[in-house]
Amino acid sequence: LVGSEMCIRDRQYSVTDLKMIRRIRTCFGFAGTWFLPAGFSAERSMPVPYIGVEPQGEDAMFDTILFDLDGTLTDSGLGITKGVQYALGQMGYEVPPRESLFSFIGPPLHKSFQRHCGVDEAGAAEMVRIFRVYYNQMGGILENEVYPGIRELLRDLKNAGKRLMIATSKPQAAAEIVMHHFGLDEFVPEIIGGTDDTRNTKGKVIAYALREYGVDPKTAIMVGDREHDVQGAAENGLPTIGITWGYGDRAELEGAGAKAVFDTPAETAEYILRGTF
Repeated sequence: LVGSEMCIRDRQYSVTDLKMIRRIRTCFGFAGTWFLPAGFSAERSMPVPYIGVEPQGEDAMFDTILFDLDGTLTDSGLGITKGVQYALGQMGYEVPPRESLFSFIGPPLHKSFQRHCGVDEAGAAEMVRIFRVYYNQMGGILENEVYPGIRELLRDLKNAGKRLMIATSKPQAAAEIVMHHFGLDEFVPEIIGGTDDTRNTKGKVIAYALREYGVDPKTAIMVGDREHDVQGAAENGLPTIGITWGYGDRAELEGAGAKAVFDTPAETAEYILRGTF
């Protein structure tokens, strides 16, 4: 830490110094100040809950990337649409072709059932329950595959020192099963999923991730394929990178306010690793 002493005392932080100090305080908490150079007092460090460079317009840095899951890292369309067909059939509704049900992929299911069927909260809850019979007990959860290029995207970002997290409306347990099944939790160990009560919108999932995992929204971004990803991130002060290999298109993402939209994981990785937004 000798090379950091002058920049800390003079309050002129380099990126390398900031990352090093952040790691110390993440690992050791307040006790991490024991490892800082002489002259850097605990009192001066306390008002800074997240040590990082203050973003300056287009030169804002981002160290944490929150990823959507369905339609972003994995193509879960087959299992989800077959589960929706199963729920509709069990409830006596006409069962449309799978291709007409792609709007169910990504947003909270209860909202999608309400929109599609015109049911109230109780009706939507029952349809979600039936959907989960197919999805969780009849194999739908693994009717799924990782998009080409995703492993390389996650690997390159992790190797570059980025903190990677999942922020998905998918129930927590289901998200963990999918990530573990495909080995993606090797790259993204922090997985935050939805719940039926307190985390039932994308905005609430992201808010929970930021609050409970100590993420500074000034240095974080969202990556997702649907407008609700963009909107949920914006509710929490995060910009979003939209991606078009999932179930949203460029018009939807740009219309929702995505700061950038890319067609491939390689383009997305290149943009993120550029280090500014």
